[in-house]
Amino acid sequence: MTIDRLFRHFKKNSLTEPYTPFPGCELSCADCENTDCTGCTCCSCRPAVCRAALAGNPNVGKSTLFNALTGLHQHVGNWTGKTVACATGFCRYGKTSFELTDLPGTYSLCSDSPEEEVAREAVCQGCFHVIMAICDATSLERSLALVFQIMALTPHVILCVNLCDEAKKKGIVIDFPHLEELLGIPVVSISAAKGEGLDKLLKTAEKYCDDSPETFQSCEAPPEHFMQKAEEVSRQVTVYHRPEYRKRDFRIDRAVTGPVTGTLLMLALLFLLFWLSLSGANYPSQLLSNGFGWLEDKLYLLAGMVHVPGWIQGMLISGVYKVSTWVIAVMLPPMAIFFPLFTLLEDLGYLPRVAFNLDHQFKKCSACGKQALCM
Repeated sequence: MTIDRLFRHFKKNSLTEPYTPFPGCELSCADCENTDCTGCTCCSCRPAVCRAALAGNPNVGKSTLFNALTGLHQHVGNWTGKTVACATGFCRYGKTSFELTDLPGTYSLCSDSPEEEVAREAVCQGCFHVIMAICDATSLERSLALVFQIMALTPHVILCVNLCDEAKKKGIVIDFPHLEELLGIPVVSISAAKGEGLDKLLKTAEKYCDDSPETFQSCEAPPEHFMQKAEEVSRQVTVYHRPEYRKRDFRIDRAVTGPVTGTLLMLALLFLLFWLSLSGANYPSQLLSNGFGWLEDKLYLLAGMVHVPGWIQGMLISGVYKVSTWVIAVMLPPMAIFFPLFTLLEDLGYLPRVAFNLDHQFKKCSACGKQALCM
């Protein structure tokens, strides 16, 4: 699906209704007693509302930036099996209140996966004053392709280059003034995890609040065109002072995605993951089982002291209590070990490599590699 087809499709369905003020704020400034008026437009003393969307590739720090700005603890995943939805939060800068929408990560606006459809519809329907396009400073070329697709739909775009501290450690230097000149949009360098550059980002976004939410434009360029532009721009603005880091990353990627080494490493890590989850859960499971067994004896003793009928004891203690505690003792420890390890693999960026390794096999079943992550 090309960008032009997206334009024709969403032109019939774009949102045109204005932003709805918060309920309960219909009094005058002197009489309004609402203490939580974030986003309220009922009176002139209330801050203006700027609706901004955070878009970008997976694992570039969108949710980290969203949480840093809103104070929430939202996690937006992009693997199959997780609910694909947009997260919404509010923050205030000066007299402006921002309604921020964290979109699921996507590599393109022309794909058909659920999370990419959600992100595409949110961008194409034109209900935002500004789109904050998040890029990874350590892999600018990969991130810019999506930025060019968004710029083809709306001029109200701010490029947020995240992970600048990580890029500095790897000896990657980006010429931000030149990048801003080539793109023709504001470019802000940030470090969402450390809270650096957030004030400058909101100050830049504040300039778009006086405009009406921008609707998308038409563009007939194919996705390959945006990839080529991303490569050209990245080559002009990026300098690698320590190329050994880049070579090391390429070697690691070759190892974890190779047809032989990638499969062996994947099987070894999955075996280690399940072995740690099952064997490591034996000790806490035994402790929980012993503790619940001791408590069961005390409950029977207490029930006998108060002369509870035997059939009630059997129903409540031998039935409800024993079954519930058995489930907790057996299921809780493995889950408490497995999911932190799964999250660690996600944060390390290994799960997309697993999806890549299994994509060819899953395509034979009319599926995709990302569906392996929920199996």
